[in-house]
Amino acid sequence: MNDGHSAGSSSTLADAKSVFRLFLTLILCTAAHAAETITRPASVHTPPIRTAQKWNPLWAFGNADDPAPPAWFRPGDKNRTALWRMRNPFHNFTHYIIGVSDKDITRTGKHPGAVFAPGGGWNWAFTRHRWLPLPFVSYDGKCGRFYLGWRESGNFGGKVNLTKRDSGTIPPKTAARH
Repeated sequence: MNDGHSAGSSSTLADAKSVFRLFLTLILCTAAHAAETITRPASVHTPPIRTAQKWNPLWAFGNADDPAPPAWFRPGDKNRTALWRMRNPFHNFTHYIIGVSDKDITRTGKHPGAVFAPGGGWNWAFTRHRWLPLPFVSYDGKCGRFYLGWRESGNFGGKVNLTKRDSGTIPPKTAARH
Protein backbone atom coordinates (compact mmCIF):
# COMPACT_ATOMS: atom_id res chain seq x y z
CA MET A 1 0.00 0.00 0.00
CA ASN A 2 1.36 3.42 -1.00
CA ASP A 3 0.68 6.32 1.35
CA GLY A 4 2.24 8.91 -0.95
CA HIS A 5 5.24 9.55 1.25
CA SER A 6 7.47 6.79 -0.05
CA ALA A 7 7.22 7.97 -3.67
CA GLY A 8 8.22 11.50 -2.70
CA SER A 9 11.02 10.23 -0.49
CA SER A 10 12.40 7.98 -3.20
CA SER A 11 12.31 10.78 -5.79
CA THR A 12 14.07 13.12 -3.34
CA LEU A 13 16.70 10.45 -2.72
CA ALA A 14 17.09 9.92 -6.47
CA ASP A 15 17.48 13.69 -6.95
CA ALA A 16 20.13 13.83 -4.23
CA LYS A 17 22.00 10.94 -5.83
CA SER A 18 21.84 12.69 -9.21
CA VAL A 19 23.21 15.93 -7.76
CA PHE A 20 25.99 13.98 -6.02
CA ARG A 21 26.88 12.17 -9.27
CA LEU A 22 26.91 15.47 -11.15
CA PHE A 23 29.15 17.06 -8.51
CA LEU A 24 31.49 14.05 -8.54
CA THR A 25 31.63 14.05 -12.35
CA LEU A 26 32.39 17.78 -12.36
CA ILE A 27 35.21 17.34 -9.86
CA LEU A 28 36.68 14.34 -11.69
CA CYS A 29 36.54 16.09 -15.07
CA THR A 30 38.02 19.25 -13.61
CA ALA A 31 40.68 17.20 -11.85
CA ALA A 32 41.92 16.09 -15.25
CA HIS A 33 43.32 19.62 -15.57
CA ALA A 34 46.60 20.33 -13.83
CA ALA A 35 46.01 20.36 -10.08
CA GLU A 36 48.43 21.84 -7.58
CA THR A 37 49.03 20.75 -4.00
CA ILE A 38 50.11 22.95 -1.12
CA THR A 39 50.76 22.13 2.52
CA ARG A 40 49.91 24.42 5.41
CA PRO A 41 51.09 23.76 8.96
CA ALA A 42 48.68 24.21 11.83
CA SER A 43 48.40 27.76 13.11
CA VAL A 44 49.94 28.28 16.55
CA HIS A 45 47.64 29.67 19.24
CA THR A 46 48.54 31.12 22.60
CA PRO A 47 46.99 29.63 24.66
CA PRO A 48 46.49 26.47 22.58
CA ILE A 49 42.98 25.39 21.65
CA ARG A 50 42.02 22.29 23.63
CA THR A 51 39.59 19.54 22.64
CA ALA A 52 37.50 20.24 25.74
CA GLN A 53 36.88 23.80 24.48
CA LYS A 54 35.50 22.42 21.21
CA TRP A 55 32.89 20.41 23.12
CA ASN A 56 31.65 23.54 24.94
CA PRO A 57 28.68 24.97 22.98
CA LEU A 58 29.29 28.48 24.35
CA TRP A 59 32.90 28.47 23.10
CA ALA A 60 31.61 27.97 19.54
CA PHE A 61 30.15 31.51 19.65
CA GLY A 62 33.47 33.17 20.47
CA ASN A 63 36.51 34.36 18.56
CA ALA A 64 39.70 32.72 19.84
CA ASP A 65 41.85 34.50 17.22
CA ASP A 66 40.71 38.08 17.86
CA PRO A 67 38.76 38.27 21.15
CA ALA A 68 39.18 42.06 21.40
CA PRO A 69 38.35 44.49 18.61
CA PRO A 70 41.32 45.89 16.66
CA ALA A 71 41.99 49.63 16.59
CA TRP A 72 40.44 50.09 13.12
CA PHE A 73 37.05 48.70 14.21
CA ARG A 74 34.67 51.52 15.19
CA PRO A 75 37.12 53.66 17.18
CA GLY A 76 35.38 55.73 19.84
CA ASP A 77 32.14 53.70 19.77
CA LYS A 78 31.06 52.77 23.30
CA ASN A 79 29.55 49.49 22.01
CA ARG A 80 32.54 48.45 19.90
CA THR A 81 33.35 45.32 21.97
CA ALA A 82 29.75 44.04 21.81
CA LEU A 83 29.54 44.86 18.09
CA TRP A 84 32.86 43.10 17.48
CA ARG A 85 31.55 39.94 19.13
CA MET A 86 28.38 40.07 17.00
CA ARG A 87 30.35 40.71 13.79
CA ASN A 88 31.27 37.04 13.34
CA PRO A 89 29.56 35.06 16.11
CA PHE A 90 30.45 31.63 14.68
CA HIS A 91 34.19 32.19 14.25
CA ASN A 92 35.31 29.37 16.56
CA PHE A 93 32.66 27.04 15.11
CA THR A 94 33.72 27.58 11.47
CA HIS A 95 37.47 27.61 12.21
CA TYR A 96 37.95 24.97 14.91
CA ILE A 97 34.85 22.81 15.40
CA ILE A 98 33.89 21.98 11.80
CA GLY A 99 37.00 23.67 10.41
CA VAL A 100 40.61 22.49 10.48
CA SER A 101 42.41 25.81 10.99
CA ASP A 102 44.30 24.37 13.94
CA LYS A 103 45.46 21.25 12.05
CA ASP A 104 48.18 20.48 9.50
CA ILE A 105 46.45 20.34 6.12
CA THR A 106 47.18 19.52 2.51
CA ARG A 107 45.13 21.32 -0.13
CA THR A 108 44.88 20.12 -3.72
CA GLY A 109 43.04 21.96 -6.47
CA LYS A 110 43.09 24.31 -9.40
CA HIS A 111 44.33 27.26 -7.30
CA PRO A 112 44.70 25.77 -3.80
CA GLY A 113 46.13 28.89 -2.16
CA ALA A 114 43.26 31.17 -3.19
CA VAL A 115 39.51 31.46 -2.65
CA PHE A 116 38.92 32.69 -6.21
CA ALA A 117 40.78 31.82 -9.40
CA PRO A 118 43.09 34.62 -10.57
CA GLY A 119 41.36 36.33 -13.48
CA GLY A 120 37.96 34.88 -12.56
CA GLY A 121 36.10 31.71 -13.43
CA TRP A 122 35.83 28.46 -11.49
CA ASN A 123 38.11 27.35 -8.69
CA TRP A 124 37.95 24.09 -6.78
CA ALA A 125 39.99 22.34 -4.13
CA PHE A 126 40.01 19.58 -1.56
CA THR A 127 41.45 20.26 1.87
CA ARG A 128 42.75 17.14 3.61
CA HIS A 129 43.47 16.60 7.27
CA ARG A 130 44.66 13.01 7.61
CA TRP A 131 42.14 10.95 5.60
CA LEU A 132 39.24 13.43 5.55
CA PRO A 133 38.65 15.21 2.19
CA LEU A 134 36.85 18.55 2.63
CA PRO A 135 35.51 20.06 -0.64
CA PHE A 136 35.57 23.67 -1.82
CA VAL A 137 34.20 25.36 -4.95
CA SER A 138 34.06 29.00 -6.04
CA TYR A 139 33.12 31.06 -9.06
CA ASP A 140 33.97 34.65 -9.95
CA GLY A 141 32.29 36.14 -13.02
CA LYS A 142 30.55 39.17 -14.49
CA CYS A 143 27.26 38.54 -12.67
CA GLY A 144 28.75 37.88 -9.25
CA ARG A 145 30.82 35.54 -7.17
CA PHE A 146 30.26 32.75 -4.68
CA TYR A 147 32.14 30.17 -2.66
CA LEU A 148 31.18 27.24 -0.48
CA GLY A 149 33.33 24.81 1.47
CA TRP A 150 36.59 24.67 3.41
CA ARG A 151 38.76 27.64 2.43
CA GLU A 152 42.53 27.88 2.12
CA SER A 153 42.96 28.65 5.82
CA GLY A 154 41.03 25.53 6.86
CA ASN A 155 37.84 27.27 7.97
CA PHE A 156 34.40 26.48 6.55
CA GLY A 157 32.54 29.28 4.84
CA GLY A 158 30.03 30.24 2.23
CA LYS A 159 29.16 33.50 0.52
CA VAL A 160 27.10 34.69 -2.45
CA ASN A 161 27.46 38.16 -4.00
CA LEU A 162 25.24 38.77 -7.01
CA THR A 163 26.51 42.01 -8.51
CA LYS A 164 26.62 43.13 -12.11
CA ARG A 165 30.16 44.04 -13.16
CA ASP A 166 30.73 46.71 -15.80
CA SER A 167 33.80 45.14 -17.38
CA GLY A 168 35.19 41.67 -17.85
CA THR A 169 38.10 42.38 -15.53
CA ILE A 170 38.01 40.85 -12.10
CA PRO A 171 39.39 43.00 -9.27
CA PRO A 172 42.45 41.60 -7.46
CA LYS A 173 41.92 39.78 -4.19
CA THR A 174 42.08 42.09 -1.21
CA ALA A 175 43.83 41.18 2.00
CA ALA A 176 41.75 38.69 3.98
CA ARG A 177 40.47 39.60 7.41
CA HIS A 178 39.03 37.06 9.85
